[in-house]
Amino acid sequence: MNQHPIWTVIFALVASTAAKASMPDMPKRKAGLWDIKMENEQTAKRPISMQQCIDEKTDATLQQKSMQAEQKNCEQKSFSSAANGWDYVMVCKRAEGTTTMHAVASGDFSASYQVDMTITMDPPRNGRSEMKNLMKFKYQGACGADMQAGDMIMNGMKISGMGTGQAMSKADILKKIEQMRQQRGNK
Repeated sequence: MNQHPIWTVIFALVASTAAKASMPDMPKRKAGLWDIKMENEQTAKRPISMQQCIDEKTDATLQQKSMQAEQKNCEQKSFSSAANGWDYVMVCKRAEGTTTMHAVASGDFSASYQVDMTITMDPPRNGRSEMKNLMKFKYQGACGADMQAGDMIMNGMKISGMGTGQAMSKADILKKIEQMRQQRGNK
């Protein structure tokens, strides 16, 4: 079951939780260590958990890079911001079909917030036309001595350099995702 395109979109959203620079001002996350939990139908019994260390610079870089990677095939359809979050719709057209992502973020971006995301696929992929994800972000305090801004630990695997201009290539991201799937028993 190949879900790499879906996981790439999700990974990009986790890395950024925002959108491209031309959008209105996004809520800024507090610098430090963030605990992130992702739940969906596939991970209901074992949610994906990760920690991300950010500072203002790496967070802004992650926001910009995540959407630059998608700009060739994707178009922002709508974006609206509110005092406690934002609502975003993006449509991506690729050889395998059209993917529409609707994400709603809400909460206090300096302490705890969540992103509710619905991804629809036309035509369906792997027998699925829709996927729902809930990502919960919680501020943990300062980053540990073994982490620097731009580092992420995902299911025990450290990914360094995200948002520092030395981010991993798409191929490296897909390789890490496959390794994590194998660790979780999702072959």
